[in-house]
Amino acid sequence: MRGKWLWIAVGVVGGCQDEPVLMIPPPDPPPLVQFDTAEPPVEDTGVIATAPMYANTQEALYEIDPDSGLAIRIGDFHENGQPFTQGFEDIAIDLQGRLYGGMRAPYESDTRAIYRIDPSTAQVIHICDLQIRMTAMTFLADGRLVAGGDETLHVIDIDEGCMARQVISNPDYVTSGDIVGLPDGYLYWTIRNRDDEDGGDELVKVDVDSGLSAVLGTISHRKLYGLGYDEGTGKVYGFSSYGDIVEVAPEDADSELLGTQDAVSWWGAATNPVLWD
Repeated sequence: MRGKWLWIAVGVVGGCQDEPVLMIPPPDPPPLVQFDTAEPPVEDTGVIATAPMYANTQEALYEIDPDSGLAIRIGDFHENGQPFTQGFEDIAIDLQGRLYGGMRAPYESDTRAIYRIDPSTAQVIHICDLQIRMTAMTFLADGRLVAGGDETLHVIDIDEGCMARQVISNPDYVTSGDIVGLPDGYLYWTIRNRDDEDGGDELVKVDVDSGLSAVLGTISHRKLYGLGYDEGTGKVYGFSSYGDIVEVAPEDADSELLGTQDAVSWWGAATNPVLWD
């Protein structure tokens, strides 16, 4: 997204997937809102992600094998030798392989935070505080972080003191759990089913260059709080609060259950763009 902010318009795919989709702009786009954290950048630890995909629960980090759906527990999140129990709403990996987590707000507080996560040990380092939701997280090709809340998307520049700008607030799209960037340059976003609150999540494709988006279809699973992607299979992987790992076709949202991790509630997931060709 070079020199442009991300603007999303509402649309529904109908008929042939190759035909152009008529898009409807969102009503009254909100003014850009900037949050100045005034915190200096944290020193880079040099530890980068090496696995193709990661996922997290409230308390632990996992490596995911996209071929088998096997989840390998790396360890519990910890900070300065102490357990980190607040929990990350989501995780994301930038183009340098740095893994980040968006901390949920403590009880009776609006303050959230971004942490750097060591992908080999699950040790965390505080980066900055923010007062925006980070239910969904992914990185753009220019290095900025996109964070999604209930009905909002923000763009965050971590290398500039975590400066953040709101780019959309649209009630037509309510984040179910996550957003992921694919090598095709588009973002893929799971939103709550707009017609059936007990139905599967809907998959939205977002064009960051034109600012347009379209609903691709309904996934046969709900509460997909994490999304990852594997270039080898060309599939998106959803991680549900029920412990399910679901393979999703990014073309039409067709999905297949790969397996269920017993006694696990997934909170987030991340794909590793460093490994893409």
